[in-house]
Amino acid sequence: MTDASTPTSALPAGWYPDQADARYYRWWDGLTWTDHRQRVQPEPAAARPQLTPPPAPPTGARPLQQPAPRPPQQGNGNAAALSALILGVIGILIMLMPYVGLAVGVLALIFGIVGVRAARAHHRGRGPAIAGIAMGGIATFVGAAITLSFTAYLLSPDARDTIVESTTVAESPAIEAPSTGPADEDDPAEAPAAADPTDASADAIDRARFVRLSGNDLDDIDKDLDDMIVTLDEAGFWRLLTNSVELSFNHAQLATRDAPAEIADPWKAGLATLEETIAQMDDAITDERNDDLRVLIADARGDVQSLRDLLAAVQQ
Repeated sequence: MTDASTPTSALPAGWYPDQADARYYRWWDGLTWTDHRQRVQPEPAAARPQLTPPPAPPTGARPLQQPAPRPPQQGNGNAAALSALILGVIGILIMLMPYVGLAVGVLALIFGIVGVRAARAHHRGRGPAIAGIAMGGIATFVGAAITLSFTAYLLSPDARDTIVESTTVAESPAIEAPSTGPADEDDPAEAPAAADPTDASADAIDRARFVRLSGNDLDDIDKDLDDMIVTLDEAGFWRLLTNSVELSFNHAQLATRDAPAEIADPWKAGLATLEETIAQMDDAITDERNDDLRVLIADARGDVQSLRDLLAAVQQ
């Protein structure tokens, strides 16, 4: 029907012997060979098989193509960034409220950091997250100052001692010495006897109060140092910041009290050394120098022990 000398471009569309396999006919569409084939039927050579051409594709139709898979749809927004922005605005509005303003500011910082990290994956929400961090930082700073001042006022030694002394006076009736007659105002021998026990008692109460309250603050500092070690062992970070604030607060409590005269100078020097150690610890926490922080915690324990030795000297 055709041979190699016949140009295929001149052939009309139809069935022709498959040059690759003589057992089949292949359909020529007038331009190119298609994949449609029909097996040759064993009939007499004179009879040409009647083959039905395949249905022609619609005019202008294109081969069916598998649609490309769509990329996975990302979230519609950055919830953490939006939460940081809302909390930051609320924190600015209530930052003058003790405790509450500080808590909201810290939450705004946490959600802001999470929102910035999420923005790297979703490519959205970075602006609100940064705004939340900025406002949360302001609310945290102001809220911390207000909270520390308010707490110092509530826990001030004078306020606590006033409550204790008021309760003691109310529960303990005064004991009066029996009177044998009118006092002789011109007799100097009786005046010191009435004044000396009172002065000695007042001095004993002041010294005992100083030892008791200062010892409680040193106990709190030791607890904060223990918490820092646990946080470092657990590879934490945020708890270290809280412990650092508590250390500064307890040190401030110690510095507000007047030490007895015999330990006034070494007590002041010991507080200055502890304050410097706490400042170095803050820098180590900020820079995440955990090894240096462990060394500074040990130094702080030594500073606390030196202050305890001074308190023991007062009690003797």
